[in-house]
Amino acid sequence: MALTYHVPAGAIDVAALLEPFVDQVACEEADLLGEPADMRGAMRDGVFFRLYMPLVSTRSIELGFEAGRFSATAQVGASDDDHVLARQLAARAATVAKSSIAVGVATYSHRDLARFETAFGAARIREQTRFETATLVAAVRNEQQVMKLDGPVRTFHFGPRMLSEILTRDAADRDLWLTARIHATQWPEVDHVAPDILEYDEPRFTAVQWRPGVRHLLESCDYYMLAAGELDDAALAAAVMVPAAELSDLAGDTLTWLDERNAILEPVPVARWDAFLARARRFHRDPFTTP
Repeated sequence: MALTYHVPAGAIDVAALLEPFVDQVACEEADLLGEPADMRGAMRDGVFFRLYMPLVSTRSIELGFEAGRFSATAQVGASDDDHVLARQLAARAATVAKSSIAVGVATYSHRDLARFETAFGAARIREQTRFETATLVAAVRNEQQVMKLDGPVRTFHFGPRMLSEILTRDAADRDLWLTARIHATQWPEVDHVAPDILEYDEPRFTAVQWRPGVRHLLESCDYYMLAAGELDDAALAAAVMVPAAELSDLAGDTLTWLDERNAILEPVPVARWDAFLARARRFHRDPFTTP
């Protein structure tokens, strides 16, 4: 479903490609946009990396070079701004390589980029995003599963909760609702902390720490670990472990879902933390002993 632009090229110089964009983009593989020395030379065959615009992008633009072709891909759920960036990167690659841009069966020369930009202007991009959104909705509706869309900051989860919301929107505007929702998940407007996801191996599970006095963005995990201080062995042993499925019942109206699995949780005042822990203990499940 994604929209990919291909540029045949013997080589693409990374520094020359990214020069017009360095001030507006960041890279998920951060070292590529580090010191100038890291940006010299041609993209190696088989290398892929992802660029995004901080506070703007909903999905990263995937750039790659393989079998003599550079590619720039705007993924499903990419915003209009992301689509413009992908188009500009493809045009820049064609200019640097003195080559052409191939999209499906159509080809656009680097000498006639105005025709390319017209062909993939706002109307064509809107057609693409509407098609992608309709396909995503149909997949979730028919298969009853949660679809995961990797974002610049965190994964966006689209499942039954999101499906019920998007189906209340006019079909023609569902793509706009989707990109707005992904954007809110990547870049929430409220102040918050987003605790690291902790991974355990024996048994295998993930957990996020939930502390008093701060608004949290709780990301998808298996357990929420209620503990006020640093997670040393003693704190871990005393922590209240709440399974993800119980979060709504415990948090009540202090919880706002961003998507299927990520949520904003309003602060529990420090003065009420002990009472809150006492209520939370009825949801406690020890992942180290629970079969």
